[in-house]
Amino acid sequence: MLVAHPPPFSHPTPTLKLLACAFCWGHGLGMTEIINLNKKRKEKRRAQDEARAVQNRLKHGRTKHEKQLDKMKTELRDRQLQGHKRETDDEA
Repeated sequence: MLVAHPPPFSHPTPTLKLLACAFCWGHGLGMTEIINLNKKRKEKRRAQDEARAVQNRLKHGRTKHEKQLDKMKTELRDRQLQGHKRETDDEA
């Protein structure tokens, strides 16, 4: 069975919408699907940005718990150091 593909879509701004051949996309014969290319580009960019963010968090970031733990350790160390200092006559 031979299937004729529709002629290419010629629109003044083909980036806005594209009529895709349903046969080529595997959706069945004689049906077309309208695809908003701007939406697809945004979805692709968001996915790439999220993947980059995950890599950066693994490479550079620390979790909130790690930051709080470090802060608590620093405060404890400062309190212990302050408690071991001697008072001199000048400070009293």
